[in-house]
Amino acid sequence: MNFFRVWAMLAAAAAAVSVQAACAAEVDRAMAAELVAYGRCATLEERSTWGARDGRALPEMFDAARRKLRDDATERRATFARAYSDVFGAAASEAEVDAASARFYSEHTSVLLAALTARPDEYRRVIERAYEAALGRAPFAEEYGYWAEFRPLPYVLLVGCVENWARRNAPGLMATTGVPTIGADAAQPAVFRLAPALAAEVRRVLGQPLASLDLAAGRTVIGTGAEAIVSVGGVHVLVVGCESAR
Repeated sequence: MNFFRVWAMLAAAAAAVSVQAACAAEVDRAMAAELVAYGRCATLEERSTWGARDGRALPEMFDAARRKLRDDATERRATFARAYSDVFGAAASEAEVDAASARFYSEHTSVLLAALTARPDEYRRVIERAYEAALGRAPFAEEYGYWAEFRPLPYVLLVGCVENWARRNAPGLMATTGVPTIGADAAQPAVFRLAPALAAEVRRVLGQPLASLDLAAGRTVIGTGAEAIVSVGGVHVLVVGCESAR
């Protein structure tokens, strides 16, 4: 085999790897857009259209999602119901679902978390639901005090933090302490890994601070109210409550 043929084969292989990497990046971008807009994984039908989205920036994808939420009452209702469940750990009423506006999942969770913050008794119940879901037990008295040191978190992030604590301190009999942390391989909630560049892109579109190089300052977890949370290993992750984002 002559040198030029070997070089051509290597160049073709490198080009193929580059194309595969670009396609993977586009799929990740589309998945991130679906999660931010709807708080769920893409359907098979939506995934089948991703190939036609090559080159579309996140703002374009979000514009399309906004139109869908305005035009599709079923999607609009489901998005609100999902956001409500992820913030409160409980189901919204039919009246609340019917009155839902065409906001993104991320926008609904922000509004709902603000409402939860103004209701400390309800937040206490949310903490209890999170411990029951993650550990099958009620919080210890000191654990209420632990979470009071942080701004209120939505149910879905509380579950992720408690679940990670239990993993590191099995069988979860010790009181929760330390820095609230979510694992990139969490069993619950759904955690979607993002490349640093895509994480920065998502944050810019959402108007959130860019990730800090200081992992102790957090900024590696993207989600409503996640400012104080870090991810294991400083991996950039997007956290939602759907069954799977992998």
